[in-house]
Amino acid sequence: MTDKPQDEPVSRLIEIPGQDLLTPPRPCNVFVVGNKAHTHSAARFWPRLVDESLQVFPLLTHIQLTTLTSERISPTRLDPQKELTSDVEELLHSDLESVIQNTMEELEMLGPPGPVTVGLMQGPDEIHSGALALESVDAETMIYLTAWLLEWSDIPHEIWHRDDIDGQFVGRVRPGETAYLMSFEFRNRHLSEGLYRHTLTVRPNVAGD
Repeated sequence: MTDKPQDEPVSRLIEIPGQDLLTPPRPCNVFVVGNKAHTHSAARFWPRLVDESLQVFPLLTHIQLTTLTSERISPTRLDPQKELTSDVEELLHSDLESVIQNTMEELEMLGPPGPVTVGLMQGPDEIHSGALALESVDAETMIYLTAWLLEWSDIPHEIWHRDDIDGQFVGRVRPGETAYLMSFEFRNRHLSEGLYRHTLTVRPNVAGD
């Protein structure tokens, strides 16, 4: 008689010691905001993050994500492939030796992209403090993910440079048509030359389970 194989724990976005995610994440093939359907990684990330957080802490009221970065939020972050193409075209018309030197100096000063720290909150109380799994999301990736929150909230592109931005939207996951009402506050603070602290507070409300 052989033992019944155990279910493999599902990898988490949020690293919580002793809390394996044994229930498979809710499928998210399509995330619909307004009349537009999205299938990119940001569309899969946000419902997954909310689901993971509520599975472990059902009374959670908001999620606070913090990064240190040299980058600012901009509409170009919505399409990393397009941004990369633009960077390559610019590189072709630049002094390669100078570009390499500047890149090395920036890496030496700032290092590789850092982690995204996360605080899971119940009202004023922090019920978990940790980080997102670095192999899934780092500070640079978080800029792209945050940009989509602004886009889905119909925040005009010309004000994305502001230090304080609030927004909200409703997205629906397919299959299942689960609705996610997401409100957020984004705060950008300049710490020193070339370094910013981004603080994103997300307040999720899920309906249709």
